[in-house]
Amino acid sequence: MWCFLPCIVFAVGAAAHTAGASVEAHDGNIYIRNDQTGTLKRVTDSRHDRTPAQSPDGRQIFFVRDLAGDPDYSDFTREGPAIRVTQLWVADIAGQRPPHLVLDSPIGVRGRQFSGFYVP
Repeated sequence: MWCFLPCIVFAVGAAAHTAGASVEAHDGNIYIRNDQTGTLKRVTDSRHDRTPAQSPDGRQIFFVRDLAGDPDYSDFTREGPAIRVTQLWVADIAGQRPPHLVLDSPIGVRGRQFSGFYVP
């Protein structure tokens, strides 16, 4: 059952391309590429973002923010060796609203702690 949550996250961002635009990650930031002109529009500037995927309706971008080494974020809720700490974020393609956090880690599922998102 531990696979249940990652499977849902994958289904949310299954589409990777919408007519006229595609999404990319460069140097830890997320960009929208206009497929007709080739121009890039930066969506994030954290330098910790990766693996963007468009929503099936093409209106949102889901992406992973990697917080390993970020001095403002520490996972003190887990015992044992250090693990990759990530978050799932969403941004509007139209830019009507700034990117915002969807799921923070760790997430508890049936008594187990999960702290990593990999590919939305």
